[in-house]
Formats: sequence, C-alpha cells, structure tokens
Amino acid sequence: MDGIISAIESCLGEISKGFKRLLEGNSKLKNGSVDLGNATDILIEDFVYFLSKKQLTQSQLNRYQSADAPFEILINRIDLLKGVVLENLKPKLTLNEIETLIKSFEAFRNNIAKFFIKKQLENLAELSDSFFKKYLLFDGVLQCLKRIVDSLSKDDLSSYPLISPAECQFTRHLLYPEALMVCLKKDLCLYLHTTHQTIHHLANSLYAYYSKGLFVESYLILKNLKEEVLKFNNTLSELYFIAFSDKEYSFFSLCELLSRTKDQFITMIDIQNLKGLNSIYGEDTINKLIESAEEALNSFMRSNRETSTIIRGIVSNFYILSIDIDEELYKNIIRKISQILKSSFIINKQRIENIKYTIVGLKIEKDLNLKTKDIIKTLLFLKEKAKLEKDSTYLAITQKDKQEILSFLTEKYNEVFIETKLKNREVDVEFQPIYTTNDRSIYALEALGRIKDDDKLIPAGLFIDRVYKINRIETFDRLILQALIEKKDRIKLITDRLFVNASFNSLLNASYLNELKHLLDAFDLYVVIELTEQKFVGNIGIINDVYKRFKTVFAVDDFGAGYSSLKSVIDLAKTGGLKVLKIDGSLIKDIDKNKYTRKTVKIISNLSKELGLLTVAEFVDNESTLSFLKEAGIELCQGYLLSKPMPIEDLILNKTIKDKPNLNIFMA
Repeated sequence: MDGIISAIESCLGEISKGFKRLLEGNSKLKNGSVDLGNATDILIEDFVYFLSKKQLTQSQLNRYQSADAPFEILINRIDLLKGVVLENLKPKLTLNEIETLIKSFEAFRNNIAKFFIKKQLENLAELSDSFFKKYLLFDGVLQCLKRIVDSLSKDDLSSYPLISPAECQFTRHLLYPEALMVCLKKDLCLYLHTTHQTIHHLANSLYAYYSKGLFVESYLILKNLKEEVLKFNNTLSELYFIAFSDKEYSFFSLCELLSRTKDQFITMIDIQNLKGLNSIYGEDTINKLIESAEEALNSFMRSNRETSTIIRGIVSNFYILSIDIDEELYKNIIRKISQILKSSFIINKQRIENIKYTIVGLKIEKDLNLKTKDIIKTLLFLKEKAKLEKDSTYLAITQKDKQEILSFLTEKYNEVFIETKLKNREVDVEFQPIYTTNDRSIYALEALGRIKDDDKLIPAGLFIDRVYKINRIETFDRLILQALIEKKDRIKLITDRLFVNASFNSLLNASYLNELKHLLDAFDLYVVIELTEQKFVGNIGIINDVYKRFKTVFAVDDFGAGYSSLKSVIDLAKTGGLKVLKIDGSLIKDIDKNKYTRKTVKIISNLSKELGLLTVAEFVDNESTLSFLKEAGIELCQGYLLSKPMPIEDLILNKTIKDKPNLNIFMA
C-alpha cells in the first residue's frame, strides 16, 4: 500500500490537472449548488488518507454532508478520479497493486456511502415516528420502517424485517372495517397498494445489498425507499382525510357496500335528553362528556379492531360496524358497551353519572343489499322501539326481526310502484356465477331479475310476491330476457352457458315465448331455464313442448324443498329436457350441523348421477361446505364464498383482475 501512496504523491500534479479537465468537461458535474471547495484536492487528499487509514474521519465525512452535494454527483467524481489515477499510475504499478488500487476505490466509495446511509436513516426515523402511527393502516408500514432503521443503525441485520407485502400487517389490516371504510376511493387505494408493494420490494433489495456490503447501491435503494414511504404516507393521509372529513357518510357507504357481501351488525348509540342535559350541565360540559364516552368506547373497541370500527356521528352520537362475528359475540360487545356507558365520568372536576343512552343493534344479512337511506331509516325505526324497552336497548338480530324490517322497508315497493317500474321497463339483471366444485372455474352464469330504483337494483326477494299478486310475472320475465339480449356480448366474455329463471305462467305466454326465441337466436349460448314453481309438478307436458320447440333444456330449482315431485323429475329426465338439479339452499346451509342433511345431499348426488343430471348446490358460504360437496360428488356450486350476484361489468373486471393479479385487491 505504501508503494501505491508514494506513486500517487509523485504524480499528484498530473492527477490534479487531469481530474480538473474532466470536471470542466463533464456537464453532469456543473451544478451551482454543489460546493466541495477545491473538489480535486479534497478527494485526492481524502483518498490518500483512506489508503493509509482504511476509513475517513468523522470530520472528513461531515464535510461532504455539509457541502450539500448530491450523493450521485459525489460518487461520479470518485469514479472520474479513479480513472485519472489509474491512467497515470498504470506504468508505475504491478498488476497486483492495480487490483488493490481498484478495490481501494470501491472501499472508499463504500465508506462515504455508509455515512450517507446513516444520515438518511435519521430522516427515516422521523417518518417512522409519525403522528399518523396511531391510525390502523399506518401502523404496519411504520413499524416495519422502524425495524429497518433500528437494524441498519446498529449494523445488526438479525432483526431486519425481511418480509413480503402479503406478510406485512398492512395487508392483514386491509380487511379490518376501519381500513375498508378508509379505502372506499378505489383509484387512491390502488395506488396505495402498488406503493406498498414497492416499499417491500425496495426494503428486501436493501437488505440484499447491505448484507453484502454494497453500500453505494444500498444508499440509492434507501433513498428510493424513503420517497416511496413519503408517497405512501401522503396517499394514506389523503384517504383518511377524505373518509374522516365526513365519517358518517363514509361509514354508511361502507355499510351499503358490505350489505351485498357480508353479514354485518350496525349499532347506533344516542344520549337521551341531550337538550335537557345541556341546560343542566352546560353545552361545553356535555360536549366533553361525549368526548370522554368516545375515548372510553374507542379504548374498548381497539381490542376488536379486526371485526369492528366506531365513529362519532351527526344524526346520532356513535355508530359501530361489526363484521365476521356471530350473534353471541355481538351481544357480548353490546353488554360491555352498556357497562362502559353506565360508568360515571369526571368532567371539569364534576362527577356526571346516570346518563341514559339508547342503544340500537341491527343485523343486516348479506342478501339484503340495502342502500344508506334504508339503513338509516331502519335504525331510526328501531330507535323508536328501543325507547319502549326498560333498558332502552333493542337488538334486531333474529329472523323474526328480519321479517319485520323487510316488511317495514318494502312498504314502498307496493303494487303501484311495481306497476310503474314494469310499465317504464325499469328491469335489469345481475349475474351470479355457477362454479365447478373441482377447480372453482366458472361453469355458467345465473341471471337474476332486478327492479331499478334510482341507482339501486332491488333484489327479487323484496318485490316478487307483489309481482305475482298483480299478475305481471310474465311481463317481468319477458323484460329480463330483453335485458339479457342487450348484454349478450358482455355475457360471452365470461361464459357460453346461461341459467334463466322462468315462471310457469311465462311458459304459457306467447309474448314471453317469442322473446325467448329472440334470446336463443341472438345467443350462441347453452341456455338452461330454471323451473321455480310447484305448478311445474304434474304439468311436464308444457315443459316438453318448450323443449321440443326451442331445444332449450331445464333445471329444477330448490330440489329437496318439499314440492319437487320425484316422478316429475324422472319423467323430465327421460325426455332429455331436464339436465340439472339445483339442491335447495336450506339443505346446503344445514350441512355443517346435521348429519341427516349430509346423507340427504349424498342421496341427491347419487340420484342425479343415475339420471344423467348435473347437480348444483346453492348457498355455499364456507370452505367446509364446499369440501363436503366435492367429496359427495356434487359437480357445481354457487354462493357467497365464491361470488355474490353482481352486474356483468363487475364480473368482467374481476375476470381481468384474475388474469392479471398484479392489478391488486382494491379492484375486487
């Protein structure tokens, strides 16, 4: 090494001149904001010092930092210096010395780079200690960032968070109610998810380079990592701002969205006689009381964040959304909330107690598809019922409650409403896929009739009885066929098989049959008509006529529900017109609890195979049910485990996402 140092010192003048010429001719280094003083002398002097001592002093390193020189330019200058030194010293050095010199320049670069890394870590430490870390979605990434900073600051990679995006707490938290409420704005959430993936890819790359001692590359990655974390924080801050600037709107938007996919419990909590309390204690004191109650409720709900979120409302004092829990757990949550609210609060050194609250709980099953106005309307309806209860608490969670709420909500869907909608042709369809049990691929789509109500599609369960009552089922069925013809090209993007529900009366109606012919002519599809009524039993001649005339086949719906005649099924199977048995959903729902139901399903499966029929199981809502059906030989299934009913456009989007998974979960 002494020989190399001597050689450099003997050529110092030539090296300095050559280096200056390169700097003057290199446009990348003409940066007015960069001031390293006499750059040539500093770098040469520091490099010679490094050759003898193997590392720079802190004051030498600080000089680079205080000069505010971009790291990339500094590294570029070192590389230029290396070229000049090698050019001047090659004739004077052995091959081993040249190799040592090159390695020394790499070590010199690394020494400076590691110093810059430490400084960059100080900035990252500030980010990891952000004000926002108290919010759920910030927590996972900021905790990960803190571990990165701690690990690199101590040069101890044993605690480095070497994890994939899927393993990060952020990804798990995305399924929590608070996160679902914050991530209602899809475009920002898509960007957020992409940024989160980039953060982890950069973090893992940083580990790979840092662990090999490649600090120049590590610094550049760390710099990019910081930029991505800033993007992540800014995007997430914007999402929280949007959601929290009108919490009540965001809360009910989420409830409306989930009403099609998940069972949920919505709780509304109101302080009774608020006006009277304000006059007794003063508005400021009562506002502080509400804040104290909010803090106590938030503290309790924090341990339930995986399934619940709470907001302070406007129409009512508090709202709580709970998902993925059963009725008993929900009742326990309500009991605990009641205990918290019955506690006394110290406000302005004054004990306030015996405040009365109204608590309303509503279970919304995932098939109700309620709009925000319906949910709020129902909660206010239940609030009046709660006032009649001794403890001012009313939980509408039983089937009886559900029927009462449906009756309350469907008052508007009266005969006049339906007649008007049919007259105005305000009928549309949603589609629920039918999947193969073996590989969960889409076998067919079932078309489900809906009535339009502003921007809402009303499920048939809320109005179909009235359609029959006013004798307009043929019109409704015919309008469904027309809607299908309009969507034929989009349907073909998903499947070449379509299941369509039809009433017995429609198969006797000439206008319906003409529309059916148009559908079959328009589609190059395999169309299956689902028989949905008891009238089909004993009237198989009508079905045979349609089969022979249109060459379309049939499925018996709700088989096993009690009215499907086994003889009619056998007779239809003989003709070739019957191809599918759809097992009644009540049997499928009971599979997990009832061994006799499981035996019955196996019998139906064997019967179908003997008759040459396919079998579809409806209402498949969990993995254990699907596993049993596969075992029992049921070929096809549908249910919320696999897909809810949705517009054809959403199905196309989901298919695109499945084909291109990097489009991410926010689009689902």
